[in-house]
Amino acid sequence: PREALQRSASRGLLLLIAAVALAALHLPWRPHTFCLLRTVAGIPCPLCGMTRAFCALSAGRLREAVSWNRAAPALYTLFWLWLASALAYLSASARRRLFTRPSA
Repeated sequence: PREALQRSASRGLLLLIAAVALAALHLPWRPHTFCLLRTVAGIPCPLCGMTRAFCALSAGRLREAVSWNRAAPALYTLFWLWLASALAYLSASARRRLFTRPSA
């Protein structure tokens, strides 16, 4: 169970890094939206505007973030709590691996 949790935390961090790297790229062929519900049905999904809202929150613009998506402040807080706990877990597990002596 501990190893599965560590793999899950590692995958989550790698996914976060990949998402940030993809978001930083400006590709002219990239679609305007990745939202399948909006593309197919033409209606916004509950997460529409979340990227812009997260960017606004990161810049300290709470009102703008809420105008993009009302759930953004709560999800933003949960994201940072999850990230902090994943980093703490990975750090503790790395310390255990480095500083514990194998049993003879």
